[in-house]
This record gives sequence, C-alpha cells and structure tokens, in this order.
Amino acid sequence: MFFLAVQARAKELNVALPVARQRYVPFNFYPLRELIPMMIEGAKHFYNARSVREGLRVMGHGVPKALVSSTVGKVVFGSAEGVHAAAAAMAKTYTINLRPDTHAEVMSSGPNWLVVHLHNVHYLLDSHHLGVFEGVMLHSGTQGNVKVASSDSSSGELLLTW
Repeated sequence: MFFLAVQARAKELNVALPVARQRYVPFNFYPLRELIPMMIEGAKHFYNARSVREGLRVMGHGVPKALVSSTVGKVVFGSAEGVHAAAAAMAKTYTINLRPDTHAEVMSSGPNWLVVHLHNVHYLLDSHHLGVFEGVMLHSGTQGNVKVASSDSSSGELLLTW
C-alpha cells in the first residue's frame, strides 16, 4: 500500500519516478531497497521547496490515510479513537507491514503524552517515521509534537506530546 501511495502521488503531480516499477500489486510485499529510493525521489519532487528530510517527514503524515485504505488498516487502525488508541494501533501495523522482526509498541503514556518504542526500523527513523506519528496525531484531530531519541541506527523512542 505504501508503494501505491507514493506512486499515486507521483501520478497526481505528473512526476516521473524512474526508480519505481511500472506497477505495484496490492497485498504484495516488496523489498525496502525499492521503497526507500522511491520515497527519497518522491520527497525531492513532491516537496521541492523543503529539504529531502522534511519532505520525508511530511510524507509520513499520509501513512494513516494510506493505511485506512487497506483492509488490514481498516481493521487495525480504522476504529481507533484518540491519540493513545491510534498510536497503539499504528504500532501494531509495524509488525504486520514491515518484515522481518520489526517491532513497535507504546511503552508508557500519560494524559497528554506517550512514548513509542521502534525496534529494527532500518530506514528514516528520524524523518519519515517521526512524520508517521505526527500523522497519527493529525488523523486523531490533535495538534502536538513528536521528538525522537535514537538508541542505535535502527531503534529508538518517539515522544508524542499534545
């Protein structure tokens, strides 16, 4: 679904993404080594007034919408109400959609904050994935901030506050 979302945005803006395949089939898994260059190329073209890093972050805002367009997303994420439930649901989708051994979970929370731990997320943790959880808050109708603390190149914590 994420390949399709980037491809649809490129088509909408009439942007060619030479790194993309001609066609992606829903419900198929494709390698991250194809998605990452496609996202980077997309960020350059879709958000050309911003840095690539900021473009990737903004692309992350669209993940909840892309997720809800899928059957799995409707089941896992579609019925979540409020930031706490939406963040927990988004965390569950990491294990389903990002293989192998990718894990995300809400570690702790309070009335206006929560901490999500991401483990074995091998790409764009401090840009795209930060944007994904900003998108979770926006999807929940909440304004807030997300800060990242990386513990190594593929793991870290996101602090969501609102």
